[in-house]
Amino acid sequence: MVHIRAIAADIDGTLTDERRRVSPAVLEVVERLDVPVILATGNALCFTRAAALLIGTCGATVSENGAVLSTALDTEPHVLVEKRVCLRGYELLRDHYDMRLLDFEYRKSEVVVARTFDAKEANEIVRSHYPELEVIDTGFAIHIKAASMSKGEGVRRLLELLDWDMGMEHVAAFGDSVSDLSMLEGAGVSVAVANSPPEVKKRATYVARSPYGEGFAEGVAWLEEQGLL
Repeated sequence: MVHIRAIAADIDGTLTDERRRVSPAVLEVVERLDVPVILATGNALCFTRAAALLIGTCGATVSENGAVLSTALDTEPHVLVEKRVCLRGYELLRDHYDMRLLDFEYRKSEVVVARTFDAKEANEIVRSHYPELEVIDTGFAIHIKAASMSKGEGVRRLLELLDWDMGMEHVAAFGDSVSDLSMLEGAGVSVAVANSPPEVKKRATYVARSPYGEGFAEGVAWLEEQGLL
């Protein structure tokens, strides 16, 4: 039987609702948990750290879809891919689309723009010139990122930095989006909240009946019922 020693959770759509409000159920669960909760998100580090502080997690975070890691709220972050690399993809796409940058000054790796064009088409354009890059649509924004980076890879590397003497097999991952799949598939146990698309649900160990933060709380309760936590 897998013994869960840490939880890795996406933020938007998993801990928060469609208006980006954190469910009270999340706060209650995190407060009583005996295992650390790692936030893994596509958001910028400053947002992730603020969320960790307000939600009450351990402070270890994965930001920008795996490219920016932080072992605590007050430590120097580890930036795995520099933003100048992703800027090449942005400059290329400017010839094809009218794009609006989001949070550019706060980003350390990715370039993020508003959802005003087809990300799949843009990904084909970028990959044809820069195969080391990719373009993804998280449902909240379009991210131009390093193809080698993912939330799953970010959590794996963060565990090494934390020196908690555990691998991904001891992590329970929670998510709602295709961008969470690397984390869900790499973890020992995975939970998809009810608002997840079918391709995410079919790859999860457990699919919550409730959406958003209530689904997170339900997933934690399921882990406890199964004796995994």
